[in-house]
Amino acid sequence: MKIEEFNEILHAGIDESGKGDVFGSLIIAGVVVSPEQCPLLIEKNIRDSKIISAGVIKKLASFLEDTLIYDIVVIRPQKYNELYSKMRNINKILGWGHQTVIKNLYKKKSFKYAVSDKFSKKNRINISKINVELFEFEKGERDIAVASASILARAKFLKEMDMMSEKYHLNFPKGAGPQIAPALINFVNTYGKKRLNEVAKINFKNVRQYE
Repeated sequence: MKIEEFNEILHAGIDESGKGDVFGSLIIAGVVVSPEQCPLLIEKNIRDSKIISAGVIKKLASFLEDTLIYDIVVIRPQKYNELYSKMRNINKILGWGHQTVIKNLYKKKSFKYAVSDKFSKKNRINISKINVELFEFEKGERDIAVASASILARAKFLKEMDMMSEKYHLNFPKGAGPQIAPALINFVNTYGKKRLNEVAKINFKNVRQYE
């Protein structure tokens, strides 16, 4: 099936946020969308969260939570690092998160098809125990359900970042660029390097230097 055809059928969409961020949680979200709901989502200009401002994302996420069946898996840094120490691969963690969301959604509303943004060349998502056919597309956010999931995932990521900043009384920048180094130094000076596990993903090179 082509990605454009899914608006005509009941289906689930899954996407993640936080994969490329040193600080904060990894979030996987999913929604179920019916053909009857698509016009309203299009009217609300639901689209890839990467091209939406944080303020608008929060408003759209509230609308989506009120409108769609959804599920969100939050993998906070300590849990993420625990999973990474076992799996040694970010895509395996993503696969586990995606399949968990799909199975949780299926318990709330049965569907035959699920669409995901393609994050690995290998099939990492195992949903063989439920009768769902999964389609993975590059730039999967072209699908309205995946775009909805991307907004919910990003909104939850931003909320988790805000909560973490309040807890530690520090500013945690997003992304993985040069802005991360001063924040890592600040955290280590304040709380010690052993506690980086609480706020940062240990597989990033700029975090590993503190091991």
